[in-house]
Amino acid sequence: MECKKCGSTNIVKNGRTATGQQQYHCRACGVSTVTDDRARERAIKRELVEKLHRERVSQRGIARVTGISRPTIIRWLRKKVLRPIGATILPTATRPEIEIDEQWSYVGNKGDVVWHWVAVERSTKRVVGWAVGDRSAATCRTLWESLPADYRKRGIFYTDEYVVYRQVLPASRHRPRPKGHGATSQVDRAHNTFRQWCANLVRKTLSFSRDAHLHAVRLRLVVDAYNAERTGIW
Repeated sequence: MECKKCGSTNIVKNGRTATGQQQYHCRACGVSTVTDDRARERAIKRELVEKLHRERVSQRGIARVTGISRPTIIRWLRKKVLRPIGATILPTATRPEIEIDEQWSYVGNKGDVVWHWVAVERSTKRVVGWAVGDRSAATCRTLWESLPADYRKRGIFYTDEYVVYRQVLPASRHRPRPKGHGATSQVDRAHNTFRQWCANLVRKTLSFSRDAHLHAVRLRLVVDAYNAERTGIW
């Protein structure tokens, strides 16, 4: 190992800290330090917790499998920093064709419906726009603003005939189609994948969110994992 300050390898053990961590002393510069073993272990556990959230495992199930308490898992999720989804997308050179649809879920009880809005690019099958909220034009506008700026300028948008799309999407590039037409088959397929990956989206389940923010974070973990399997991101 190397000294964090001077880079020297002339390091010897120097007892333990009050918390039991191994302490080291650098003979070159005289600095005493501890290893980052615990920090690395925490990082590995956090990564495992995030992966399990994408594998249709309930939060209580994650706690049982990992031995990490639910309050700790919840605290980690609250601290999760989510990049704007448009910032994770490398736009294609060709004119994008984008399908948009919304998927219902709930928080707390089935009377508190939350809608998961997704925009999927046909050519790459990536999620290029994302929003969570009600089924109003305001949430549709949040989805619109989450798209990469280049896609907002030149994209062709396919949706069903839900009225709020006409209020937000540019009329000249909006292609509404009736349900069952097939114009939104790619985004429908993505929604099906999300229901298979996320326990909170399963239609008949005991795994439901009690907190709207944590619900959104968990959905976004699933979306990011879905995109990571496609090309042209990050």
